[in-house]
Amino acid sequence: MPKNLLFLIVLVALMGCKNREAAIPAYVTINDFKINTDYSSEGTASTNVTTVWVTANDEELGAFELPVTLPVITDGETKIIVEPGINLNGQQLIRNIYEFYTPFTKSYSLGPGDELTLNTQGGSSIVTKYEDDA
Repeated sequence: MPKNLLFLIVLVALMGCKNREAAIPAYVTINDFKINTDYSSEGTASTNVTTVWVTANDEELGAFELPVTLPVITDGETKIIVEPGINLNGQQLIRNIYEFYTPFTKSYSLGPGDELTLNTQGGSSIVTKYEDDA
């Protein structure tokens, strides 16, 4: 009797499973993150951005080491926010969003299977600016 009961429970549990097709993501590639500065008032545009935090349509996708290609499940207008990160105290294990740089924010039309490389002004890098009052 216990074997029949166990078989019945497993059978009922498996009947409740529904096969759903996996969503096909769009792929977003980020190669680098640069900064534009006014050298006379802000200094050099040298950066060491090693990590980016990515958000798509107000859903946090995670923190990624550069360069990265990441899947985004979306269909239609997609607002992407990329926040630059640095290694705290030079330690690669401890990373943080660098609040002195303005996050890169832009909307794109993305669909399943699309590929997007984020860049500005025809370059291969995302460009941001220094935030004075962070």
